[in-house]
Amino acid sequence: MPFAEWPEEDRVRWRDMLSDWPEGNVKSASNLRKATQHKNQRGYGRWLTHLSRAGADLTVPPEARVTLSATQAYIAEMQSQGIKAYTIRGRIAELYSVISKFAPAEDWGWLKAIIAQLDAKARHGRMPEAPPVFTGQVVPVCVRELTLISETVSKTPIRDAVQYRNLLLMLVLSYLPLRRTSMAALELGVSFRRVDGVWGVILQGEHMKTGAAFSAALPSSINKFIELYIERYRPRLLDGASQTALWVTRDGTSMSDHQIYVEVKKATKKHLGVKLATHQFRDVAAQTLVTSNPENIELARALLSHKQTSTTISYYVVADGLVGSRETARLVRSLRAPK
Repeated sequence: MPFAEWPEEDRVRWRDMLSDWPEGNVKSASNLRKATQHKNQRGYGRWLTHLSRAGADLTVPPEARVTLSATQAYIAEMQSQGIKAYTIRGRIAELYSVISKFAPAEDWGWLKAIIAQLDAKARHGRMPEAPPVFTGQVVPVCVRELTLISETVSKTPIRDAVQYRNLLLMLVLSYLPLRRTSMAALELGVSFRRVDGVWGVILQGEHMKTGAAFSAALPSSINKFIELYIERYRPRLLDGASQTALWVTRDGTSMSDHQIYVEVKKATKKHLGVKLATHQFRDVAAQTLVTSNPENIELARALLSHKQTSTTISYYVVADGLVGSRETARLVRSLRAPK
């Protein structure tokens, strides 16, 4: 549920939560990174959407709605939708993060206990699966299709521009598997720019899950595709609109992280025959790298912008049972690790 549609009481409490609190007040959310605020706002909006669908009374105070039975029903609904355990755990954690600040005097120990149970279940089944494709398979498809679009006289310029944008998204993700929120945050000339003939990403910590700044370069072999998007196809989508976002919709507005997620899944199904979500490109890149270059775990950690090497090790467990895809090594070595 969008913030503008939240019950009035919830909107008031959210604004109060983000207002300045006395220094050192642990209940304050005003110092949370913007990305975290946005994530929690969306997570709480999902909770309200569930309640609305269930016919709950949204006129009662927020804390009166967060009951054990209502929370269990929310979890059951997500499970019925095929949502993975780790994501369910994250959504309940987002609910807790908000409601514990909306109503700090209440005892939310039972909700924390549910999160702990979900966390244990998520860790138990969170081992990454072997990806259906490797980077060495995705890149040639993108290059071929991008070249075909650029060399064909267009009868449907907007549709071609959308296709070109989606293929370029796939290509960039193949080399630089950023999370979708980070992809949506890219701004042309600011966080996505060309330096010394190389296109690269420079993101501040507020746009990264880890909270740490991140920078990386893309291989010069895809310069022409990036520049053709910027010079020909992006202007078609903008249609005169002024926009700094790198990725734009056919209406000339910036793409949200959810729009990027949807478009990438559609494009991968069309061009690869298998749906890949944006986050799965991280699996694809990691498995390609560790299978081709197993001695360099630090390069994999840097590529995925993991804070800890232990987070990356799970990919090695999977890769150990895979047949090496040696032709991808050359592509992966062209990646430049963040400095």
